[in-house]
Amino acid sequence: MAPSFSFNCDCIDYGKVSYSFPNRQVVKFSNTSTVPFKFQLRIPGDGKLSEKEFDIKPSRDLIQPKSTLEIEIIFISLMPRIYDMVMVVDIDGVGQDMFSLPIKAESEVPLVKIEPMKSLNFGTIFLRNPDVQ
Repeated sequence: MAPSFSFNCDCIDYGKVSYSFPNRQVVKFSNTSTVPFKFQLRIPGDGKLSEKEFDIKPSRDLIQPKSTLEIEIIFISLMPRIYDMVMVVDIDGVGQDMFSLPIKAESEVPLVKIEPMKSLNFGTIFLRNPDVQ
């Protein structure tokens, strides 16, 4: 029989996020069984090394019986798009993909609008002395 565990949420939902900015979510991972187990958390389909968009801490650990760990997931979108992914739990010596927790996000490029002013007032300035506004 596999160890039992749970998360404190049904989905990790980042909502709308700005492209290329870090976004943080924390979930609680609980070992509800009476035995310790080693686990690994991963996101299938996430890139390799410099192309990874998700950083899970800790991504692997030993969790003691009847205890809870805080898991931090930092998400930095590498492209504007809708994300519909999962974080899966592997238990060492038991099996892979024992559970999948949905991850949702919508990454957008922020709209920045610069409106020119009618005039800039530098006041009194001196020759060969830069003034910036």
